[in-house]
Amino acid sequence: MGWSPFRSIRGSPGGSLTFPFLRASFCRKGRGEKRRSEIQSHRVARDDNPQRYRRPTPAAPPPTVERSLPGPHCERVTCPPPGFAVLLAHMHDAVMAALSTVNDPELHRDLVSLGMIERAEVTGGVAGIKVKLTTPACPLKGQIEREVREAVLTVPGVTQVNVTFGATVRVAAQPALPGVKHVLLVGSGKGGVGKSSVAVNLAASLAADGARVGLLDADVYGPSVAHMLGQGAARVTANAERKMQPLEAHGLRFISMANLSPAGQALVWRGPMLHSAVQQFIKDAAWGELDYLIVDLPPGTGDVQLSLTQTVNVTGAVIVTTPQDVALIDAARAIDMFRKASVPVLGVVENMSYFVAPDTGKVYDLFGRGGSRKLGEQYPLLGEVPIDLDVRQDADAGVPAVLAHPDTPASQALIRVARNLAGQVSVLAVNKELAQSLSDLPDQLTVV
Repeated sequence: MGWSPFRSIRGSPGGSLTFPFLRASFCRKGRGEKRRSEIQSHRVARDDNPQRYRRPTPAAPPPTVERSLPGPHCERVTCPPPGFAVLLAHMHDAVMAALSTVNDPELHRDLVSLGMIERAEVTGGVAGIKVKLTTPACPLKGQIEREVREAVLTVPGVTQVNVTFGATVRVAAQPALPGVKHVLLVGSGKGGVGKSSVAVNLAASLAADGARVGLLDADVYGPSVAHMLGQGAARVTANAERKMQPLEAHGLRFISMANLSPAGQALVWRGPMLHSAVQQFIKDAAWGELDYLIVDLPPGTGDVQLSLTQTVNVTGAVIVTTPQDVALIDAARAIDMFRKASVPVLGVVENMSYFVAPDTGKVYDLFGRGGSRKLGEQYPLLGEVPIDLDVRQDADAGVPAVLAHPDTPASQALIRVARNLAGQVSVLAVNKELAQSLSDLPDQLTVV
């Protein structure tokens, strides 16, 4: 007989009712009571010894750091919303499009195509623009800054514009000398027009604006640059490579025959010796890295001028003259010499253009005025420099006037001349770059 839940009724002694499913239910009930008893005992023990049964307190979470961009110690980084990178890219494109409407006043091309925008970024409505000028002595820096700010403020979302500047002097495909970007000649057709004074102050002004400048006194028969720089007693030495080491004063490097020969000794040299001296000044001197090498030429149109134009790749020349016709005649001869030597004339400086009486302020045209314009419109007038007592006194004291008295009318005029000259050099260099790039194009372009 198989198993049956009613087996106890049929065969169990005493006729007890023993149903298996009821017995299982009773067992589960018994276990539940036992568990309740254990929980109650645990509560009593916990109340008697709270330290033993104390739950561990969770450690406080470390403070979170909100950052807009990941940093080296970020616990939490605030991520930009979706599409933020795309928005930044659009803002950058809009800023660059606005900057492409701003032209360099001298080069007459936009700043973007000239590669003059070094950085353009927008953060929280503030645009940061860094313009890389073609020379540290840019004469129109203020105008460029104003036009850049006005153009970028037209971009939606931009409320403030911060404009900063850097500068890299442009150089043509072939530099003048190893390490020297531009060689600039300062000449005149005759003596007594203040050519050396202008050359010294041009070099000092360019150096004060941040350019790397050298000054070569090529007026071998009448060297005066060393005295104007306060270094008449110094002597040129040789470096480890047996090259002449230029002297340094007022932020520029220079070499003068006055620092190579005894004071007061006359040099009676013929043409070949002059040519050899110029060669050594140029090629056997450790000029280093220079943006501009200013060369103070002797008066006239002689051997030194020819030697220089045949020795180095000259960037251009500056003519110094006074307003009267006697000086202009000789200045025209100097211009003709440079033209025959294929040296561009970058401009004319009219020195001793006028005199302002210090007691009354009345202007006197002692030698006439504006005579340099008779040389022709193709030669830009870099500036008119008045007669000033401070220029003479500073030269005798060995300090350029643009450094000793920068606020006088003569010094301000010389600073403008230096910056205008730097602008002319930049125009010439950029135009040569453009001409070179056009010459590299094939004669016939393939039409796709």
